[in-house]
Amino acid sequence: MEPDNAELAAQALLEVMIDKQKRRRKKSDIYEASYKDGKSGESVESGKPNTLQTVTYYHELADRIRQTYASSRQHTLRFLCYCEQQLRNHDIPLFGADSLNLMQAELLKRIDVVDREGGEIKARWQHCLAEVTLRQIEASARSDDEDEEGKEE
Repeated sequence: MEPDNAELAAQALLEVMIDKQKRRRKKSDIYEASYKDGKSGESVESGKPNTLQTVTYYHELADRIRQTYASSRQHTLRFLCYCEQQLRNHDIPLFGADSLNLMQAELLKRIDVVDREGGEIKARWQHCLAEVTLRQIEASARSDDEDEEGKEE
């Protein structure tokens, strides 16, 4: 499996941070830290980062990123199911414009996850957003009609 953009960005950021850290330290500081705890992540002979620990760190970071992506995907799917359930329930009167605006805002908050995942999630998200938008238009038209009827009396 090839690393995605987030993993590559994290790796590049870590390399920059390690490079800056190296420039700040003197060789004598590196030797002292290595002798004190023996686990500083840098070899005593060369003063360079221990590649085994660096690779392990990248793998752990990649796993955390994958877990975060999976978690955000699951949260988005749950919210889409909730939206679909609420929008399917036609016997309940249309919820107010505030509720529709809130649902639209919550859908739009998840646009990054939807774009990243694509496929079925994106199709369901687009359907929910379109339905919410249509209901907002209907609610707005109804309130305009009610306002006009109130003015005529």
